[in-house]
Amino acid sequence: MVLATRLIRANCLLLVLLCSGCQADEKNISDEATIEGYELQIVADKTSCKLVSNKAGEKKTISLNIKPPCHFVRRDNGETQQHAYPDKSIQALVLIIGTPISEEKRQKWNLEKGLICGEQRQAIFITANKIDASESILEGGIACKDKGADEKDFAFFAQQLE
Repeated sequence: MVLATRLIRANCLLLVLLCSGCQADEKNISDEATIEGYELQIVADKTSCKLVSNKAGEKKTISLNIKPPCHFVRRDNGETQQHAYPDKSIQALVLIIGTPISEEKRQKWNLEKGLICGEQRQAIFITANKIDASESILEGGIACKDKGADEKDFAFFAQQLE
């Protein structure tokens, strides 16, 4: 009887471990947007974020240099914030925030509890025929998912394309 109970417990534990292993492969989509015909998803695991784009059936995955959780910068109305730079052939430049702020910084900046903010930003460039991410990141200050960002942050990345 004792042996049967232990075997049942061991089998249950094994089943739980196997099922949790299956879930580890599922995509963790932290944000989505459609920009210039591209369907975009930010997919994250515990240590990294990736941008998955799909346009006209052509799928591309770009590794990002910022840490999760990662989100598109949006305006107060929920719209993804973007800027065009025609002189650089950029149809849309979008920022993704990542690398969450510490609780200490959250208190220092007097941020609302549910506000999602990060210390780093990385740009996504959409041109006439491709999508790509900046190699560099912008650090310093904070950016919050639903509070938008200064245009100077966007311009910083656009200037790097010279």
